[in-house]
This record gives sequence, C-alpha cells and structure tokens, in this order.
Amino acid sequence: MSPIAANLQREALANIAAKLRPLASPPRMIFCSTQQCYRSFGGRGRGIAVFGLGVVIAPESWQVYIVEHELLHMLQAQELGLFGRERSPIWFREGMAFSVSEPPDFDLPDYARPFVAQYDEWEHRVGRENVWDEIRRP
Repeated sequence: MSPIAANLQREALANIAAKLRPLASPPRMIFCSTQQCYRSFGGRGRGIAVFGLGVVIAPESWQVYIVEHELLHMLQAQELGLFGRERSPIWFREGMAFSVSEPPDFDLPDYARPFVAQYDEWEHRVGRENVWDEIRRP
C-alpha cells in the first residue's frame, strides 16, 4: 500500500474510533489508482464496502472523509450484523455515513442531504453514545 493510502486508512480508522467506536479489526482496503482497477471490483460511485471482505476506494476518492464513509458502513455491519444493517432505514445507513464522515458541503450529494438531516436530528435527540442501542429498538 502506498504511504498516502496507508495514512488515509490510519487517519480514517482513528477518526471513526474517536467519533463512534473502533472497528474490531481493520478491513482489507484497496486504493485503486485507475478506473480499470476500480471497475474490476464492480466499483461504481466513490467507494464500495464489500461486507466480510473489505473496502475499495476509487482513484478520484482518496480523501479521508470518503474512506471514513465506507468504513462507517463496515462499522454498521459490525454493530448490527449484515442483516440488521440492511434492515435499518436508509436515513440511518447513509445519513450516519455522510454525517459522521463530514464531507465538505460541495461533496455532499443532493440525494444524501435529507438522510443527513434526519440522522442528525435523531442523533441529537438520542445522543451519539446511544445510536447503536437506539437503532436496535423495535
């Protein structure tokens, strides 16, 4: 792994641990330097989390907030299980990933803005330290 990629991984993992909780074990990470590499993993968008395997980052996405976003999806699977994560509402899955990773406003997609707003309101109400327990409630 390149020194830049290793630093991005280290920083993103540390940020997630400080903001929510650490991943039990760091997933495999592939930082593609070409679109051909990224497409070979089925990549679309900025990055992909392949649960149980790892994270693949697109060549134009080597930003700590994008790496955090994908790692947050891995953390969701760790805390809720794959089935629990998939059953959680999209405002939680995507809202958390975008909100907690804190992308700059210009890089927050329009489709994600309502999810972030709903997640932020909910997190403010329940407290960040309680998000896992609260999302598990029926």
